[in-house]
Amino acid sequence: MVIAPYRVTDEDLAAWLVPPRTDHCLVHPVAFGAICAVERVEAAVTGDVTAPVEKSA
Repeated sequence: MVIAPYRVTDEDLAAWLVPPRTDHCLVHPVAFGAICAVERVEAAVTGDVTAPVEKSA
């Protein structure tokens, strides 16, 4: 599943940040998404065909 950052709305954040979740909990999926994005860019720049790249449907 890929979530485009520009598609995250205030309502999405409000739904996520209900107790017991906090901002700290939100950082984890955001950081994971950033790491995945860096890996995709790295694979594209270096031409690494072994790097996993999710194909869109």
